[in-house]
Amino acid sequence: MSFFSDFSYNWQVMPPYKKNRIIVGIVVAMVLAVVVFGVLSGFFKQKVSESQPVTIEFWDSFDTGDDYLEVFSRFTDENPNVSVQYRKIPPELYRQTVTDALAEGEGPDVYVIHNTWLTQGIRRLAPMNEFVETNPALILNEFPDVVRFDFTREGSAAVPFIYALPISIDTLALYYNADYLNSEGIVEPPATLEQLVEYSNRLRKIDEAGNIQLAGLAVGAADNVDHATDILSLLMLQGGAQMNSTFDESVTFDQPIKVGEDIFFPARDAMNFYTSFSDPAAENYTWSPASENSLEAFIKGKVAMMINYSDAENIIRRENPALNFKVAPMPQPAGRFDKITYANYWGLAVAKNSKNAQLAWELIHYLTQPENATLYLRASGRPPALKSLIGEPMFDEEGGEILDPDYDMFSTQILTARSWIQPDPVRVDSILKNAINYVLNGEKSAALAIGDAVQQINSIINF
Repeated sequence: MSFFSDFSYNWQVMPPYKKNRIIVGIVVAMVLAVVVFGVLSGFFKQKVSESQPVTIEFWDSFDTGDDYLEVFSRFTDENPNVSVQYRKIPPELYRQTVTDALAEGEGPDVYVIHNTWLTQGIRRLAPMNEFVETNPALILNEFPDVVRFDFTREGSAAVPFIYALPISIDTLALYYNADYLNSEGIVEPPATLEQLVEYSNRLRKIDEAGNIQLAGLAVGAADNVDHATDILSLLMLQGGAQMNSTFDESVTFDQPIKVGEDIFFPARDAMNFYTSFSDPAAENYTWSPASENSLEAFIKGKVAMMINYSDAENIIRRENPALNFKVAPMPQPAGRFDKITYANYWGLAVAKNSKNAQLAWELIHYLTQPENATLYLRASGRPPALKSLIGEPMFDEEGGEILDPDYDMFSTQILTARSWIQPDPVRVDSILKNAINYVLNGEKSAALAIGDAVQQINSIINF
């Protein structure tokens, strides 16, 4: 008899308990084989990945390679087979360059996206959830609420998919010429919008011919005010406007809100308030649409106050070191208990077609750890994005001198930062600037300009 015949005969006459032992033994042997194979394959895979050099392409638009130099060096020291290739693209070319490269199946592994870009670019991004084994809720808890709003979308079971993470978050703040406020006996900068109007009217200087000699506040126009539409958006938010629909990303800021028995139109009111500073017939008139750029005018001492982001500080100090200016938190509406500031920042994202997506997300996760983020923040001078770094003074490399006395003020404001979903930020900016000009030129009322702007923005939404 053959082996198989003998085995078949013995199996038939074998007692049940012996059959069970053999079956259990076979199952155990198979499980052990699978485990051993998995461990060995993982071992060899790890060895291969550690031995093969990998280059992470990192594309940026607003920083320099020096800002990342130390933290990149740390990462590559811990991952000897990895190098990071940094490329800075001019801001005016950045978005199109990235779009074209990704469309051709090339381009970066990691690249920065603005906090208003996710709606347009989400199809080109690989979410963190697919590559980093961690709880998304715990990751997001390390950042202000605005990050979840800007850089995540809800997945199944309400689990947020993370598409980008920031290292820094910037917010609008009030810049003021301390000498001018001192000359008018103003001890503290305005804390409320009502004080902002009062101080602007006290500080402005207009000659008998109606020419502005000194602007109290550089706002009100569209084309010569730095970040004009961001300031207008902030005023809408502070007034209570619901910028987007609760159930989708459509724009709804033209809609009224009800407080008790009262009905308000916060976007319309914000437009009227904003343009009043550039309307010669208005009581608040202080800034001409024909003036030079607001930041340039502030640097030259032609403006007492302006609203801008933190990066304006370095520009002012470089262009006019003798200017005695200070920075204060963004004024809020009187009587409002919840403060609102406006966010403008960039997040690090991974391209969907990246061949190194796993390692790319590991790099981003590494960069957003407090110790590593601090290296970048010290080099760039930007405010933090991590809540754990709020209130931490930014010292120089020796740990002696504080680099920026206003750093803590900007970092604190990230907790109250807000933004809104925009289908195409460039076109939205143009639409809102046109709306401002329509009101200033008397072509449309504020209500009509706001309503038309909402219709135009919604017409370009592509879900």
